[in-house]
Amino acid sequence: MEGKILRKLREKAGKTQKQVAEDLGYYTTTYARWEQDLNNMKLIDVINVAKYFNVSIDYIAGLTEEANPKASNKNITIKQEAIINIAERAENENQRN
Repeated sequence: MEGKILRKLREKAGKTQKQVAEDLGYYTTTYARWEQDLNNMKLIDVINVAKYFNVSIDYIAGLTEEANPKASNKNITIKQEAIINIAERAENENQRN
């Protein structure tokens, strides 16, 4: 994960680490460690952060420099939707157990 990307997004939004962490329901230390690249994010966390900042998961992961890929690129959209569905199902299954 690219912690510097998270920091850039947070600073652009004019938020502190504490504010972002609270908005997302995480501990401040958890979010801070992501920004410092000390801890890896789970896929569901990447999805939550991407939704929060309104950017793609590819951007959060450092795979593209485009924060919001064009909607006309259906391959990216379909892949991202599939990943989101898989991650949400896995998270729901973990919560049941």
